[in-house]
Amino acid sequence: MLILSKFLYGADSWVAMDNATQQNFHVTVMKLYKRLARVKADYDHLTDDEILTKVHLPSPSELLRRARLRYFVTLVKAEHEDAWTLLARDSAWRQLLEEDMVWMWKQLYHTSELKDPREHYPQWFLVVQTCPKHWKNLVKRACEHCMQQRQRILHVRNLHCRALQLLWRFLPEHLQPEVGKQQIPAVFGCTQCRLRCKSKAGEDAHLFKRHGQVSRLRMLCDHPTCPCCLKHFHTMQKLKGHVRHSARCRETLDGRNMDCPLVPGCGSTDDAERELTHDRLLPPIQCEGPQPPETRRRQRPDMDGELYDKLIDLIADAHAIHDLYTSMADIISDRAISWTRLRSTLIFLEDTLTPEDNAILHIEVETIKQLLRRLADPEQWPFLQQDFVDHSRDADLATLEDHCDQVRRHLAQGALTVVPRPLGRHRVILHLYSGRRRRGDVQHYLDQLSSNQTQFHLHIVSLDIVIDKIYGDAMRSDTCDFWLKTPSGVATSLQCLPGLRANPVENQGSPIAWHVRVHWFGAAMRTAHHTRYSALMGAGLRHHP
Repeated sequence: MLILSKFLYGADSWVAMDNATQQNFHVTVMKLYKRLARVKADYDHLTDDEILTKVHLPSPSELLRRARLRYFVTLVKAEHEDAWTLLARDSAWRQLLEEDMVWMWKQLYHTSELKDPREHYPQWFLVVQTCPKHWKNLVKRACEHCMQQRQRILHVRNLHCRALQLLWRFLPEHLQPEVGKQQIPAVFGCTQCRLRCKSKAGEDAHLFKRHGQVSRLRMLCDHPTCPCCLKHFHTMQKLKGHVRHSARCRETLDGRNMDCPLVPGCGSTDDAERELTHDRLLPPIQCEGPQPPETRRRQRPDMDGELYDKLIDLIADAHAIHDLYTSMADIISDRAISWTRLRSTLIFLEDTLTPEDNAILHIEVETIKQLLRRLADPEQWPFLQQDFVDHSRDADLATLEDHCDQVRRHLAQGALTVVPRPLGRHRVILHLYSGRRRRGDVQHYLDQLSSNQTQFHLHIVSLDIVIDKIYGDAMRSDTCDFWLKTPSGVATSLQCLPGLRANPVENQGSPIAWHVRVHWFGAAMRTAHHTRYSALMGAGLRHHP
């Protein structure tokens, strides 16, 4: 159990939190849970439900519910008339408490005699008055049930996701839902530090804190009033957001060649004082005053001019494409530049090259453009390579069930081809984790069943692989994938297992019983190309240390 006494101090009376405060509270709690679960925030993309399942703790909203429900017992036990008078006036807190009781009843109505609190409130109040300890146990049970239900739903949803990843292969491209397609997330990072960032804001923050690079937008104004539209935004943070999203003001200020001195901006003490004094009290105020003559707007590209000049010099002096690529990569790696600006610089350089430049360059322009596109590809930089995010994990269970039903209807129309009957009369069953041969094991019953038919000859290969630390651990997902998904590689890998031997099999007449060794099994796997293989992992399936 995690104790958050300092963090949740007074949480039992919190009401009317705005969206920003609620989001900040939620993010703070989830960051703490990530640290407890040892999740790398930059690389492991986990949903909130997955993190909550890992740590087996209540969600941020459930923490507040639990605090209010426990505090209700304290109010009842206090027996102070003024407290009930204040509670009667606090309609917001009473509304939250009613929602909490309804949530608690939905968690317990299958295992408790308590009825709907909206219709039977006296029953609930009687429990709080007479059995406060029992009430706290009920709150604890409700939270525990909610956590277990979340774990169950996550397990079912992950099962649907894994099944859909296989079933979508049978659907045409135009029928596959968007949620199942792998999407490439935006890439951000610093080339000098070999650091990948999660967002554009994180990229800019790193360049400012580590390399002292200031955003160009901060040079366009030094006061919370926009010099173009003369609107006063009270804080530098809101003014910067305005300049970022208003193309007219930004391009007009760039056309004036504005180069203001650097002043304290977002997050500074001065801006915090402005926010406490004015923010949320007044909207942006339209000012009046003289304006300079209208100038031509200019859209300044987000590029590094110094890096652009260095790359141009390398292109002009290069004679071999391989040397040019190496030189460009070295210059880029040694320069503190964001991936966003680097990519814009390479695209701008590619657009400036024309076929007329072939007369002065030693390498063809089209070859150079291919080289620039290669440098602008995140896959060419190891620190930017990342796995695709599977967005199907973010879909709810109802959506995943609809996708499964869509695949079922498509397959019911005859989308699957009929698998022909395998050639040959000999069938081989590979029985892993067989353990010691004994009466009543899997091979015993298969031998009895196969003795009553004459359509094929059944060969049971019983192997006990629990003696290997990796390939014998049934709790490892990669081990299960190895035995179930790569049957052709089983023979070659079995030779690496020390002391592996098949269990002796007695000859019982109809089925052909083989005394199998590893080298024979490898040869049988290579030669039996018309034989169907199955993997039975039922009997004796357990984890052996």
